[in-house]
Amino acid sequence: MKTHDVIFANTPHSRVTKRLLYNYRDLLWFPYGEYWRQMRYICVMRLLNAKRVRKYDENEGESGRKLKKLLEELGEILGVFNVEDFIPCLGWLDQVSDLNAKIERVFLQRLWISATYTVIKWAMTEIVRHTEIIKKVHEEIRGIAMSKLNIDEHDLEKMLYLRAVI
Repeated sequence: MKTHDVIFANTPHSRVTKRLLYNYRDLLWFPYGEYWRQMRYICVMRLLNAKRVRKYDENEGESGRKLKKLLEELGEILGVFNVEDFIPCLGWLDQVSDLNAKIERVFLQRLWISATYTVIKWAMTEIVRHTEIIKKVHEEIRGIAMSKLNIDEHDLEKMLYLRAVI
């Protein structure tokens, strides 16, 4: 059995998964090997530990609902039978069924989320480099949030300096 484990550990590739999962760079479709083991470790230890999962449930909010909807759409599209993968000459049926448009829409949404995350990460790096900005942002947050434990989107709308920094 050990000689064939790697063969069964890899998942079949399709045009849909190639487009939506960044050329199979997603944890579920990446071929088994050192990169896959490292990705799995990061996901289990950093993203999917019990404390983090509880935090996701508690702080769902509007962005959480949008992410959940996107993941549901992604799951639906990944589960759709893609004719072109099995009978390439009938690939035009995917156009008729509007599958290609759905794939592109979900891909662009994922791309937007990734870009947003990158911009936020860059902004936070710049803020850390400038302590005077951090002080002003802290003052604004303390003034608006006061003694609240969690800041919601309504509070964020009031934080003009924070929005200008970001």
